[in-house]
Amino acid sequence: MLEFSLLGVPSLTLDGKPITGIPSKKVLLLLCYLALENKRPHAREKLAFLLWEELPEQRGRANLSQALYDIQQVLPGCLSATNKTISLEAGYPHWVDVLTFQKIAERQDAGIAELEEAISLICGDFLDGLYVDGAPEIENWINRERDRCRQLHLSVLDKLTEHYILQSKWDQATDYAMRTLHIEPWREISYRQMMVSLVRQGKYEAALAQYETCRRVLEEELGVSPTPETVFLYERIQKARTSIRRHNLPTAPHQLVGRQTELDILESHIHDPHCRLISLVGPGGIGKTRLSCELAVRHVHEFLDGVTYVPLVSVSQPEFLVTAVAEAMDIQFSGSTSPREQLIDALARQEVLMVLDGFEHLIPGAELVVDILHGAPEVKIIVTSREKLDLQAEWVFVVEGLSVPPEGIDNSAQLEHYGAVEHFVQSAKHQKSGFVLRGQEIGVSRLCRALGGSPLGIELATALLPVASCTQIAAEVEQNLDILTTTWRDVPERHRSLRAVFDHSWQLLSADEQAAFAALSIFRGSFSLEAAHEVAGADLPIISRLIAKSLLVMVVAEEDKAARYEIHENLRQYAADKLACEPDRQSAVRTSYLAYYARFMKCQEDALGRRDYLAVLHAISSELGNIRAAWQWAVAHLDLAAIDQIMLPLFYLYEARGWFQEGIAAIDQVVERLSEQAPATRTIEAQHVLGRSLAFSGACQIELGNNQEARRLAQKSIDILRPQGASRALAFAVNVLGGVYMIYAEDHEAAKACFRESIAIYRELGRQSESYALLGNLGLAHMNTGDYQSALRVLEEGLALCHKEGYRPNMVKFLNSLGTLHHIMKNWEAAEYYYEQVLPLSEETGTLRTKALAFTNLGTIHVRQGSYEQAVNKCQAGIALMRQTDDRPRLASGLKWLGLAYHGLGNEKAACQSLIEGANIALMIDAPYILLDILIGGAVLLLDHGLQETGIDLLMTAAQHPATTQGDRDHALELLAEQGITLSEDEPFEEKRPLAEIAGALLAALKSLASSRVPMKYHS
Repeated sequence: MLEFSLLGVPSLTLDGKPITGIPSKKVLLLLCYLALENKRPHAREKLAFLLWEELPEQRGRANLSQALYDIQQVLPGCLSATNKTISLEAGYPHWVDVLTFQKIAERQDAGIAELEEAISLICGDFLDGLYVDGAPEIENWINRERDRCRQLHLSVLDKLTEHYILQSKWDQATDYAMRTLHIEPWREISYRQMMVSLVRQGKYEAALAQYETCRRVLEEELGVSPTPETVFLYERIQKARTSIRRHNLPTAPHQLVGRQTELDILESHIHDPHCRLISLVGPGGIGKTRLSCELAVRHVHEFLDGVTYVPLVSVSQPEFLVTAVAEAMDIQFSGSTSPREQLIDALARQEVLMVLDGFEHLIPGAELVVDILHGAPEVKIIVTSREKLDLQAEWVFVVEGLSVPPEGIDNSAQLEHYGAVEHFVQSAKHQKSGFVLRGQEIGVSRLCRALGGSPLGIELATALLPVASCTQIAAEVEQNLDILTTTWRDVPERHRSLRAVFDHSWQLLSADEQAAFAALSIFRGSFSLEAAHEVAGADLPIISRLIAKSLLVMVVAEEDKAARYEIHENLRQYAADKLACEPDRQSAVRTSYLAYYARFMKCQEDALGRRDYLAVLHAISSELGNIRAAWQWAVAHLDLAAIDQIMLPLFYLYEARGWFQEGIAAIDQVVERLSEQAPATRTIEAQHVLGRSLAFSGACQIELGNNQEARRLAQKSIDILRPQGASRALAFAVNVLGGVYMIYAEDHEAAKACFRESIAIYRELGRQSESYALLGNLGLAHMNTGDYQSALRVLEEGLALCHKEGYRPNMVKFLNSLGTLHHIMKNWEAAEYYYEQVLPLSEETGTLRTKALAFTNLGTIHVRQGSYEQAVNKCQAGIALMRQTDDRPRLASGLKWLGLAYHGLGNEKAACQSLIEGANIALMIDAPYILLDILIGGAVLLLDHGLQETGIDLLMTAAQHPATTQGDRDHALELLAEQGITLSEDEPFEEKRPLAEIAGALLAALKSLASSRVPMKYHS
């Protein structure tokens, strides 16, 4: 590409290399003229006249022809010439800096980056140093273009200078103003820009020197004096320079940490000319004052009259505001004019940043702020308050606690990135010489979370370090606010304890706000507006006022969801103490709280019947903290009706999330309380709740692999519930017992009987959705006994009902079971089809356990088909979810198939480790049919490594054991047939050794195999 650099000493380059060989200035000028005036071809006569006006026409045309020849010699093909016209060749690639510069400079919407790009092109005047004799027309053209570029240059410099002044980027503003003055030394506005930029950097002498230069240049060059505007600026700078005090901000006790994000946002507000009033709003002790002072001190030189700090804590009434501001600014009142008018008049002549600290109790006096903003256009105000001023000019910035680490992070290097931890360490070093974070990470993290990142709370907590560990302090803080107190003399009395801070906020509340705030302490976590109204009597106006006073926060909700609200734990403790001072009120609030969440859970149970499964799980999850608290209250007071309403939906959540340990702990509380009563004295309602609780606990025990306990609880539940007649609780308990028979016992027929009875009870009660859900269990029982056609019929019936009713969670289970059935029947494509359908549907319905099973089931298909890498990936995905949900029965089976996948890849060590873990889990949960399945997988490895005796022994056991499912039995028989062994189906099984002993032989063989250098064996 041919590049013309004409803004400065002209130079031409071709493909980055300088062009040489242009014989004369006029030839160069001709080429530059054609490049710049390229909109149309130029007549030969015109070009000859421009460059050789002093010569006869014929001689001029001859010189033009020679010049064109010279150009073609240096740059072949760059010109388009005819007998009459000449121009640059349209297709010849070229770039001209002047054209690029002018295009950007003349655009009104050009951005700052573009303007700076344009400026970077300028290295001097247009065609700097290029002059020719005897060609006045071309000289005129050069001068016109030179003047045009110079004016555009000045315009761009002005825009850049103004931009950087508005951005408070004084170095850049100074640089661009100085460049302007190099072009036009008499440009007065540029001197003012220089003076402003320099004084904003605290360079008063340099700013005043610029005025002197301006005055001298104007006198010498133009014979005039500076304008009144420039003189006024000079006098203000002179006054500011001689001022003794730039600010009266309190001295910071330590470096501010953890607030850089906030400072960046607030500094952008300070620099925004449209922002005159910034309100830092937040609860007491959150660090508003410290943040405002840090913000102010960073900008102390950016206001000609500096920064004024006005502490308002001791100002008891709004009418004293005028005096407080005047005193801080050293303004004296005299004469008959009102102090308010005198204050505004004095401020009107000042450029100052004013900090009004602690405004919350003076909100009725906020009109003074409005008057200052209107009457003093160069005053900017920062207000700190526990609630906003509600003024149109107000830019509200909510100050929150310092960032706190989430649970689980206990690495010092990671923790130090959180503002609360950084502040804690800094404060701790003041209290305990040599304090280091290492070794105390857990206690510090816990304490920072408990205090919500409150800087004051953290400082008060570190004062206890000489007498207690971080963990001890955290435990105390979680129970008792009064532990956070200090006797520091240099701390305002209102900040000497968190309780004192909260007392101040409490006193600013109206009676109805105090009552509502105390009652809201009953909630745990976030709560809805409906719950706040029904439980605490807090309507939207009260909620709004409490938010405005920084006592509540609104949780950001999804666009189509209702807002929720939260109260920080420290504030909640304080409010709870206030509520406890009124025992009758406290009891009434707790009663309302329990009644509300019992009704809420009953509504969720009804919604389950309407198939809103995901919505129910989401609704319960969003209220889980409150539901747990309501449950504890119901159990403590043995409110049987509330327990009964909460139990089933809560169980469904535990089931979906895999939280079975928590489920057992919660339900066993009820069992323990009711078991304290003699059976003869229990009411029918108590018997029903006890029976139902036992069944739910048993269901959780099944999922954790505790089969004996699950069976005991299910049978006990049935014994209690059956005398009461048909009920949902009885049907559930019978189903649980069927699950024990199917998964852990050796009696699949008994499992079928239980499932049929449970289905019959549900249908008798009209609970169709619950009845057809159990068809899946019945189908699995048929599958395990080899009755594949019955299994297919039942599972397809259940799936059809799910489709008809739109009940998607159970649809997932039926699809998975149908996939397993086709897998056993070796219909690989059909099996894979069903498993693949499970994955998106389980994601949609939030059923992680079924999703996990689908992954491992797909892994088994890939193992069967020899796609071992795919098998490993699928099995690992499923196993990760199973570990997450503590699904031990399915985890054991998944590990077997992962082991076979590794075996297919020749990774024998990983294969052995997977099978060993799976076998140990099966032994631990006492699940015979799962253990038998793993024996078959182990046999495959042993046989492939020549360990025929042990491998055949394992297969013989699996093929004959009554607990083996039919699918596994068929697989074992196939493998035995490959070894030339055929078993008679009628041959009775004789258990010569316990199953655990046989499993022990497998484990020993696998461990030996894993520790040896076995050859890599790939399978096709």
